Amino acid sequence: MRTHSGGDLAVLTIIDACVPADQAHRLKRLRLEHPEVEIVKRAPWEALVPEPDGERIVVRWELGDLLDRLDELFTVVPGDGSVTG
Repeated sequence: MRTHSGGDLAVLTIIDACVPADQAHRLKRLRLEHPEVEIVKRAPWEALVPEPDGERIVVRWELGDLLDRLDELFTVVPGDGSVTG
């Protein structure tokens, strides 16, 4: 998993500019609640979710769909650092 250094802040700002206005609050909330999850827009949206034995990659074309899936994953095992959904 990559960590975000000061230099990555500009990259995140550009990525956030691609966020549909109706999803910006959800994306911000998820980033605050799960800072270990890296969410980027390449062609589709991608989330890299750390797990005890590696990481899970979630890919969706629409940000809302990606956030829906991440919400599902994080409600499966609340309070636990692992994602098992």
